Amino acid sequence: MTLSSDASDIWTSQDNDSNFIVEEIKEDIKLLTNNAKKINIENAQEVVDTIINSEKIIISGYYQSYSFAHWLFFNLNYILGNTSLYRPEIDARVLEFLPKKSSVILFSFYRYALDTIRLAKDAKMKGIKIIAFTDSRVSPIVEYADHIILVSLENASIFRKGPVTLSIINSLLYEIIRRIDGVEEISPTFKYFIKENQYDKKSGD
Repeated sequence: MTLSSDASDIWTSQDNDSNFIVEEIKEDIKLLTNNAKKINIENAQEVVDTIINSEKIIISGYYQSYSFAHWLFFNLNYILGNTSLYRPEIDARVLEFLPKKSSVILFSFYRYALDTIRLAKDAKMKGIKIIAFTDSRVSPIVEYADHIILVSLENASIFRKGPVTLSIINSLLYEIIRRIDGVEEISPTFKYFIKENQYDKKSGD
């Protein structure tokens, strides 16, 4: 990616101490880099395998985690077409009707919403695969999860978890797309979705 001259000047300016936007972006990049170094690739591939092989996927997150859950739900359902966003007011018994090969993806960050833990416990009792995004190996959800995606915040502000979590989510989505691209059953709409940039270049838009 090539920065515009204006953007490049801002990034390299000697007066960056007064440019709060640049400084905060740099802090996000630093945290992203540290998380990238800690990612367990084998575990990430197992997460992708679990998602692709699931007949049905339920995603849940409360409070700030709802935005992560919704982003993953929207894009994963667009790709696979078998994903639902858990809504406690209407989905109280949803786990009872899931196919045998299903999975639940949960986002559980400090302060660890109790409803997320209860959902994990219920899913575990029913033998449903659980993928958990969390910020600590000793968080309450760990004992129920089959796969852990650890988002390391390194004592940073809770606002820092947004860019890191979304970046990890997007990395998993790209791998899922890469793995299933070329499968005959994929709809034309999805093929347009994954080749959007190529389409734009050809059309000149």
